[in-house]
Amino acid sequence: MYIAGAVREKLMNTKNANSRYDAWFALALALPALIVLATHAYLGSMSRFLADDYCVAYYANRFGFLRSIWYWYINWSGSFSTSMADWLLVIIRSNGIPFVAPVVIILWLVVTIFAIYLFLPRASSHTLRAASAVMLSATTIFAILLISPDVPQSLYWWTGMRAYTLPLIVSTLYAGLYQWLCRIPKKGNVFLWSILGFGIIFVNGGFSETFTPVQFVFFVSVMVLALRTKKLDFREGPFRFLLAGLFGSFISLIVMVAAPGNAVRQSYFKPPPGLLGILRISFDAFLAFLINLLKYPALASGMLGLLAASIWIGSRFRLASKIKTWLIPVIVVVGLGFAFGCFIPAAWGLSSAPPPRNLIIPSFFLTVSWMLAGFLCGIWFGSLSISPSRFGVQTILLLSSFLLLGYSGLSNTFHLYSTRKAHMDYASKWTMVNRQIIQARQAGNTVVHIPSMDSWTSLDKPNNNPKFWLNQCYSKYYGIQVLSP
Repeated sequence: MYIAGAVREKLMNTKNANSRYDAWFALALALPALIVLATHAYLGSMSRFLADDYCVAYYANRFGFLRSIWYWYINWSGSFSTSMADWLLVIIRSNGIPFVAPVVIILWLVVTIFAIYLFLPRASSHTLRAASAVMLSATTIFAILLISPDVPQSLYWWTGMRAYTLPLIVSTLYAGLYQWLCRIPKKGNVFLWSILGFGIIFVNGGFSETFTPVQFVFFVSVMVLALRTKKLDFREGPFRFLLAGLFGSFISLIVMVAAPGNAVRQSYFKPPPGLLGILRISFDAFLAFLINLLKYPALASGMLGLLAASIWIGSRFRLASKIKTWLIPVIVVVGLGFAFGCFIPAAWGLSSAPPPRNLIIPSFFLTVSWMLAGFLCGIWFGSLSISPSRFGVQTILLLSSFLLLGYSGLSNTFHLYSTRKAHMDYASKWTMVNRQIIQARQAGNTVVHIPSMDSWTSLDKPNNNPKFWLNQCYSKYYGIQVLSP
């Protein structure tokens, strides 16, 4: 008995030591991604008002919370949640814009760590789960931004951020809350959880026409899968939480489609090209998006590094039941399917491929499925019988992860840092012009001529036409006619 106890204690100490080593390796793998995210936060801190920001800030301040939502709903689009977010501009004003991107990146990282930590098997040590959650979260967000073709407009620009990045953060929060609910012994108050699930997804469905239909299809797919596999108890909180999310996604889709402003917006574009035309435009744009991942070594190495790191960290965990290996390719295919679905709304509404800033949404689905498939592959690999070759493969995976993520992270960091001058120049110019306009208004002038507002985006800028939409936005926001060469 004494010998058996000593052996058991030694094995436990060895397991804990290995978990600590694995945790340190995981945190080391997260470093390249964290450096890139810090660089994004640095560049985002130099953001200022751009283009549509002036319009949404003006109407949010003039009409208040509810009336501003209604104004945009009947005059432009059904994205009601973007108008809800725009009301924050009344509080933070233009001086708060430099803090938006850093705060959003930190919030995204924290929410993702929360969701992934709760997803990881509980049988493992807290230290390993926490370090793994940090690594998987940082590298996943890094990969999403890496393959997104226009991060400045998707993340640094207020109008783009609240339409395309916020729904990704809210979706991740919902996933984390679902995992949390599954772990509550008594499943909590079912009614309150249902209300919360409905509210989160309803609001999330009001951010973007690109995201809302895909969100609804996602919930339908999850509910069909739950009913077919009978994995959920209809009387318990998790099922009610998902069911509430399904209703929330459906109602938000209906509210968005029924918006009178959609017809106003549609009048600026060609009529929808028909089903075959929509599918052709969507497929061509999606194929170009995928091919772009292979054109640049930093993008390909980043995605491969994420895959290798996910497989390696997955091999450090054990499940009570065997992994169904067919799930791994299915997850990848499903991720591709949802990513493709993000191209269809733009093909229908714009009769063309979506703007590059929209593509952070398909990047999200593609990257998350890639990470999840890699993690499950790692769990399956780790469940195989112990052999020297298995440990050799794990070592290769770990080294490959370091090399691939290190190369991609450093390459991306240097590229981002090389663009800082354009961001600094616009921030400096914006400060000067903002002061110039305010001083002209205070002096009682009715018109002010400002220099050309070139920026790090391809967005419209003011010109010498007082009827141009952006001139009108500037003029309404500042309360003085603004013209530019």
